[in-house]
Amino acid sequence: MKIVGVIAECNPLHNGHEKLLCHVRESLLADYVVVLMSGSFVQRGEPAVMDKHQRCRAVLHAGADLVLALPAVYTLAPAEIFARGAVITLNACGIIDELCFGSESGDPAVLRLLADIPDCASFSPALEKGMKSGQSYPAAFMQAMEACAPTDIPVRKILTDAPNNLLGIEYLRSLSATDSRIIPSTLLRSPRSDRITSASHLRELLPDKKTERSALSPFLPEASLNEIDLVLSDPAFRFVRADDLTDILKFMLLKAGPDDLAAFGDIGRDLAARIHAHRLDCDSFTSFADLLKVKAFTHARIRRALCQLILEIRQQDRTAMLESRTTLLRVLGFKENARPLLTLLADRAEAPLIVRGRDYHASFTPLAQTLLDLDLLADGLYESLCKTEAPRREEEEKMVVVV
Repeated sequence: MKIVGVIAECNPLHNGHEKLLCHVRESLLADYVVVLMSGSFVQRGEPAVMDKHQRCRAVLHAGADLVLALPAVYTLAPAEIFARGAVITLNACGIIDELCFGSESGDPAVLRLLADIPDCASFSPALEKGMKSGQSYPAAFMQAMEACAPTDIPVRKILTDAPNNLLGIEYLRSLSATDSRIIPSTLLRSPRSDRITSASHLRELLPDKKTERSALSPFLPEASLNEIDLVLSDPAFRFVRADDLTDILKFMLLKAGPDDLAAFGDIGRDLAARIHAHRLDCDSFTSFADLLKVKAFTHARIRRALCQLILEIRQQDRTAMLESRTTLLRVLGFKENARPLLTLLADRAEAPLIVRGRDYHASFTPLAQTLLDLDLLADGLYESLCKTEAPRREEEEKMVVVV
């Protein structure tokens, strides 16, 4: 039996995701497909545009057999931590044979070569030099990669405007660092066309009225369109945007001093000082992130930092979780005919498995409990944003999707 894992945000699920799932099933001959999906918040530093249960249903209809939630602590993090947390979680399943990811390169040999460069002796000094010169981490990383790569490898061409190549490299590094038995493979991402576009473009197209749905239909599988229709047709639901976080961000900015701010993930003293200095200038989440932008801080880092402030994700906790390889296996949904897979997961899981409501009350290690509490906080906050009526009861929020 072959079980293949896929890491995705599906925010929303589009034709590119469906192509990857079909490739895993048809070309890699997977008996089961496990998708590790971002939950209520996503890696770019904002709430997911649609509820995780809706996105889970779309993923199951598009070809997955089982969907697990990547903890928010790892989701709201730079690529290297996002990848490490995702690989730790797939490793903890104890059942994943292969990890398949999309990349702009499509060449696993080239990505493997690039993945080895950060471990060479000259890389860290080159990276530190770039950071000390005032470059952002991505710019310093690129410069260090170029300095340490063989001269015949066009590093900048491979990595510029290629976020999936960068993420793929981090997956490969994480697999090696954790001595994982999981075999990596990659699928060449399709270029933009009349049927393929980026998830960010699709989020911009998400309609406020049902008559505008036609702008999305060429790029989304039917399963995803159906979930969007549910949001559009139910007045109790709405799409969630980053600026919906504005009020709670203002509260947290008034509550936290410079030392408090520096303790949260990806903030640090320099960004903490800048946030504190401008704390009274927050008109909206996105405008405040723009205001904070300087050469040393990317937009993505700033947005993630603000989300980690809102959720009170502390750098010290995240570091301890990574070092101890702490994670949770929260089941978002599965196919009815994949129950044997769930049974196998229960037998081999090396981390707490959460399927039913009572599983939330099991005995966890302190770090695992903190991880779970942060996820539930993220989910509760998200629920208050996506619902125009009273939030669901607790047991309904912890439901598992079965199709």
